[in-house]
Amino acid sequence: MRQLFASKIVLFSLLIIIYLTQGYEAEAFQDNFSTPRASVQYLKKYTDNGDYDAASRLISNRDILLGKKRRQFIQDLRKALDVSGYGWQIELVPDEPDFKNQSGSSVYVITADISLKKQGDNWLISKQTIDNLPDLLSGLGVTPAKDEEKESARKEVNAAKTEDLRQKEKSLPEVKLDLSTPRNLVVGFSKYTSKENWRPDIAQQVIYYKHLPHKEERVERIEQLIRFLNGKGVLINLAEVPNEPDYVDTLHMDAHEYVITPRFAELYLQKIGDQWYLSEETVKNIPELFEKAFPFGSDRLLQYLPSNQTKYLGLMAWQYLAILGLIILSFVFHKVLNWGVHTLITRILFRVGQKKLAISYVRPVVRPLSLLVALAFVNMFLPILQLPLEVSHYLGLAISASLPFFGTLAAYKIVDIVALYFERLAQKTESTLDDQLVPLFRKIAKTFVIVIGAVFVMANLNIKLVPLLATLSIGGLAFALAAQDTIKNFFGSLMIFVDKPFQVGQWITAEGIDGTVEEVGLRSTRIRTFSNSLIYVPNGKLADNTIDNHGLRAYRRYSTQLAITYDTPPELIELFIEGLRKIVLEHPNTWKENFHIYLNDLNSHSLDIKFYIFFEVPTWGDELKARHEVILSVLKLAEKLGVHFAFPTQTLHIQDLPGQLSLAPTYPDANKARKTMDDFFKPNDSK
Repeated sequence: MRQLFASKIVLFSLLIIIYLTQGYEAEAFQDNFSTPRASVQYLKKYTDNGDYDAASRLISNRDILLGKKRRQFIQDLRKALDVSGYGWQIELVPDEPDFKNQSGSSVYVITADISLKKQGDNWLISKQTIDNLPDLLSGLGVTPAKDEEKESARKEVNAAKTEDLRQKEKSLPEVKLDLSTPRNLVVGFSKYTSKENWRPDIAQQVIYYKHLPHKEERVERIEQLIRFLNGKGVLINLAEVPNEPDYVDTLHMDAHEYVITPRFAELYLQKIGDQWYLSEETVKNIPELFEKAFPFGSDRLLQYLPSNQTKYLGLMAWQYLAILGLIILSFVFHKVLNWGVHTLITRILFRVGQKKLAISYVRPVVRPLSLLVALAFVNMFLPILQLPLEVSHYLGLAISASLPFFGTLAAYKIVDIVALYFERLAQKTESTLDDQLVPLFRKIAKTFVIVIGAVFVMANLNIKLVPLLATLSIGGLAFALAAQDTIKNFFGSLMIFVDKPFQVGQWITAEGIDGTVEEVGLRSTRIRTFSNSLIYVPNGKLADNTIDNHGLRAYRRYSTQLAITYDTPPELIELFIEGLRKIVLEHPNTWKENFHIYLNDLNSHSLDIKFYIFFEVPTWGDELKARHEVILSVLKLAEKLGVHFAFPTQTLHIQDLPGQLSLAPTYPDANKARKTMDDFFKPNDSK
């Protein structure tokens, strides 16, 4: 089944690709767009006749795909050309297929902001023109064309509503809202947009007449605004709304403005003269906010949904069914997304040999991301349910807080993936400094992610951060005093990274500390002792102590005394010392320029040879290995030469025994001894 499903997906994807690559352009290529003049003639011909569908063939389907948007763009483009005074002098347009402008590019400029660009063999409207047209229309004061079907339907609905309003206005007394303060405006607006007193013809007074001259348009904006506020569950606490006529928002450039809700900062009131109104920016933003709250024209569904059914626990039957359907759809969406993305990424990682990454890190990242997308899906269609205002409010808050929460969880796990990547890069370098930085980076990045996520969660819960930060600053001094050791250790870690007294893997000795550094953290350093125990040393203590870093030694000294017996002949001693020096010279890990091997002392029981050498090795383990090899070589040499090592012994001599020669020493006379000494010190050539 999965293979069949996958095959269908692949086939569907291929069809889409074929459509995207051939689609409209296949039709466009049937027409003559081979030169700039041909394209301009084509544009003029079909826009003069009002055939915007045909003229839209001048747009690449890669830039605009949907037919309605293509048609709307051509309408707007023709308006811009007409308003800007373009003369349509076709004979002045170049007629060369390979036309190049002065800069050498295949672009023909019709006006300053409108141009054609050669794409393949055809001259089509440039992507830059498509991107810049909204700003061009705004600068020319031209209202963009709207979707014809939607516009006509809106006009019909507005006409019916206008007629109803006129009938109501005739039967109801005229009311003038008190707009002297922000609170009075909110009170009046809330009163006449409630179900009991639904009078949008009165509520429209909160829009300044110069911002929207026609009353019908103001009524339409009010209806859109109240649907948006109810759908998003925006509750306004009247106690927090200022009641001062000259209220000044000190957080926004000291202007006479008041933000209605922190969730939507683009909705705010503004004082004009001595009255408060919805700001001009707010009035302009209402249609856009409404479309975001009811995407894909879903607001039209509300016209067909029953509004007078019997309610059970405050909700109608269709609302329960819609909630159940939305939950099922979001759950299926979450599972499919979780399974699909996890399977795809896991297979890719397995193919490139990243099994550990696929098993340990992919699912913890994909799961919160799929939940985030599922919640965003629920949040998108929540306004359609038309839940009670308080239910919508708290449910919206919960979803708004959950979105950054799951995003934070995903980012928290992504930090592990990035750190794993850096760890592998660090393993390829000779320096161990980057091995220290990776764990520190992981901790700092995770802390940063948590802090940023917490800020977004609190902001979405409408928690005012400025008073919270002020409260934290008041308690900051007490916190700093209580955490001074922690702060000291943090700065100690910074000093360790700046001064670099040691690195991971090095053997250090300090006051009561002797071992190999395994990790340097934000607060403490982890050291493995030679008894294989772990000690955690505060970084502040390490920064203050004198550290003997054995790992920074270029050479490791080895000094000992080789004790040989007194009966060893001098010639053999010289030969043995010569062999010892050769051992040092031939060993790969000894310092050849600096070693000392000499007959050094006459001990009570031995002749002592000073053996003083240096090893050129990076670690203590390598030093032990080199010592082992050198000492074994010394023992083998002594065995081969017949040199015996001495050790403290005591021999009892009995000077005179009956029947034996006396052991008492005999000495030559002084004259004979002097002659022997003189012969010893004579030059060798005279001997």
